[in-house]
Amino acid sequence: MLSTGDIWLPKDFQSSVNKVSRELKKEQNSLYNCVNSIVHDASFVEEISLLYPNVPVYANLRCGLWYVRDPKNTCYFKSTDGHYGNWSFSVCRLNLHVVKALV
Repeated sequence: MLSTGDIWLPKDFQSSVNKVSRELKKEQNSLYNCVNSIVHDASFVEEISLLYPNVPVYANLRCGLWYVRDPKNTCYFKSTDGHYGNWSFSVCRLNLHVVKALV
């Protein structure tokens, strides 16, 4: 069985790993990848809305309006709404019209 003492690594190995990791992160966060991701997600939303035409589609005004080509319905949700341990209540994000559509 090998231990870390049995493996020889150059002194700058950790900094090399960190450098490669930073470069990969930059590449993943490039403008092209961001726009490509939005186009892909918007296409998915459109495909699902065509499969289920009677189900209303809501565009999130906080971040997501660009996923719906011609939003007829909007809502305002924050990414932490409904997460475990986040029991705060926001009056500005009631979204009662969404509840009404569900009922």
